[in-house]
Amino acid sequence: MRLSSDDELAILRLLNAYAQTGSRQDVDSWTSLFIEDGVWERKQAARTGKYTDRVLVRGKAALRDFAIKSFAMQGDLTYQYISANAVIDGDGDQARAVSTAFIFGIDSGGVTVVLIGNFEDRFERTSDGWKFAYRGMSVST
Repeated sequence: MRLSSDDELAILRLLNAYAQTGSRQDVDSWTSLFIEDGVWERKQAARTGKYTDRVLVRGKAALRDFAIKSFAMQGDLTYQYISANAVIDGDGDQARAVSTAFIFGIDSGGVTVVLIGNFEDRFERTSDGWKFAYRGMSVST
């Protein structure tokens, strides 16, 4: 059974919640977006900057630790995460999406592009709604 419009909207809300919780550096809310054994992966590292390492994180405890360390790396710079251009497909209790991610850094000197990349996602429907089972990023900058 193909995804309903309500399912697609719920997944779009999940993608937007990811961007909002990242922008607010809300570790617990960010972590809650994943299933218990969810995975976050930086499949391709940036050539320069803070994101030059490949990363693979599995499970809620490791995801929480990863979020704490990642948000701490931001220092005094305010980050604004933006998720865009999502294309969602799936059926039943499983779905997939590809989307574009932008991270902008904002400080007294203005706005800088911190990262542009693409996410490949897998979602699972849970008793609490749609959650990330896998979130894999390829970095463009």
